[in-house]
Amino acid sequence: MKDSTLDVNRVRGTPTRAIGHVDFPFRPPVDFLLIPSGGVWTTANDMTRYLQFHINKGALPGNRMLREDLAETMYAPPNLPANHYAQGIIVTTEHGTRRFEHGGGGFGFNSDMIWYPELKLGAVVLCNAQLENDFVYQLNKEILDSIIASSPDLYAQRAKSAVRVEPAYRPDKQGNILWDDALGRLIESKALPESAAGKRRVSALVGKYFLGDSSETIEISNRNNELILSLSGTTSSLTEVEPGLYFSLSGDAFDVRGPVPMFTNIRLVKANTRALPLQIAFYAICGLVFLSALFWWPIRAILRRIRRKGAETAASAADSPRNHLLTWVGLLTGLASLFSLFCLATVALIPNLIYVPWPRPYVDLLWWQFGVLSLPFACLLLAVVIALLAAPITRNYAWARTTCFYYLTVALALLTFNLAIIL
Repeated sequence: MKDSTLDVNRVRGTPTRAIGHVDFPFRPPVDFLLIPSGGVWTTANDMTRYLQFHINKGALPGNRMLREDLAETMYAPPNLPANHYAQGIIVTTEHGTRRFEHGGGGFGFNSDMIWYPELKLGAVVLCNAQLENDFVYQLNKEILDSIIASSPDLYAQRAKSAVRVEPAYRPDKQGNILWDDALGRLIESKALPESAAGKRRVSALVGKYFLGDSSETIEISNRNNELILSLSGTTSSLTEVEPGLYFSLSGDAFDVRGPVPMFTNIRLVKANTRALPLQIAFYAICGLVFLSALFWWPIRAILRRIRRKGAETAASAADSPRNHLLTWVGLLTGLASLFSLFCLATVALIPNLIYVPWPRPYVDLLWWQFGVLSLPFACLLLAVVIALLAAPITRNYAWARTTCFYYLTVALALLTFNLAIIL
């Protein structure tokens, strides 16, 4: 498998690599949080060799790399509760023999692998689109079903004559089995006794939380002094085993002992709904300031023309070199205000951005996507430049002080608004 790698730098340096597609305007990153469980970049040719390794139960033609009984251990569910799930492999029976399958997807990709070791048959489907349904699995299954249906006698004979080796480590079918509810019972047995401090902690934790910097949320509610966690349409109760450390019955940890709340080791951001009216008012004021900056020069020019009534302006003002600098300040203020209005419109369309930081630009984006995510940072730089240019004009030219004070006000609005959405 010479073309398979976990090295994201090698992936980025491969111009012919597949690009993942998601229902989002930005290209997904190459290095993402799920690399240990799904970060291998590979090719169809390499995956056929990997599939041959499994079909031959740990061997490639002329080269055994894993003992067959160890391979069979990988394909055997470890105990009764595991049922049809072995070491990351779904085990079922179809066409009179064993069928193994594993699939997954995310960050713009989807894949599925199915093989019949006794039939010496398998297939892999790789897709650079993150599909919400089981299309990739169904496609893979139907391809293999059609191949088997085309030669039923051949594959029936292979299934009949196949010889299986016992796993090196046999499944536990009679010993002490950890059933599905055993972990829940263990967690409940460790619950802290009710106390006034525990009730205060429960009340303080109720609210809406964002997972990391994403828009995915969890809800924590209080039901008779018991914390209830809701995520993706499912709810589960939380049991406090230490002050500030809670577990669901399936073992997911909700940890608020540190300065940052965590859920399954993912940082949480709590939505401050009480401050929401103030935040909306702040964004509205900033929006009005930015709109005024866009129309400042046209309105000012129209008013001057009306007042002038044909009279010419003083030559000294027209010829002043600082007058040209003031024009540049106005242009930069209008440009930064336009960019900030775009960011404000994005926040209005995606309200979760009120609580989570603005997405950081990353190297795997297209140029225009990188530019869009860089807008708040560009506006911060423009705000500093506007202030540096306007300040000396204010000190040296009395006739321009009103205008410069206005530009400094806009620069302050630009600075505070963009820092607010970045942080």
